[in-house]
Amino acid sequence: AEASSSGTAVPYLRTWNAVDDLPELREHYTPPPHFIDGFSRLDEGARPPFEWLFIGPSGAKTVLHEDIWGTDAWLAQLQGRKHFQLYHPAHRRYLETDGVLVDPSNPDLDAYPDFRKATAVETILMPGEVIYIP
Repeated sequence: AEASSSGTAVPYLRTWNAVDDLPELREHYTPPPHFIDGFSRLDEGARPPFEWLFIGPSGAKTVLHEDIWGTDAWLAQLQGRKHFQLYHPAHRRYLETDGVLVDPSNPDLDAYPDFRKATAVETILMPGEVIYIP
């Protein structure tokens, strides 16, 4: 479960490698050529399982984070809307204290005194849209 915008826990299916459980999905999904990464060049057994499906209800929220290994990500919105608040990697010093990232929606300015120096780029992803995050 993840937090909702109201602060209560909501069910949120995350990092599900659906293609492992439902290989027939592969027939309906091919990454666009410009999203194919270096991992695809590895032998199948050496590839990390980074083709994930996330399913959450309205109001589900993911905490500020950096993707595993600092990898690029692309996300396709199937239904509903997803609000993104993105920060340049150089602003991490304003967002982190002792290895813990700030909650941008409720920043503790005593613990993160430089948070106001960080500039977010915000967007709303709509159904059928794709976002690429380097």
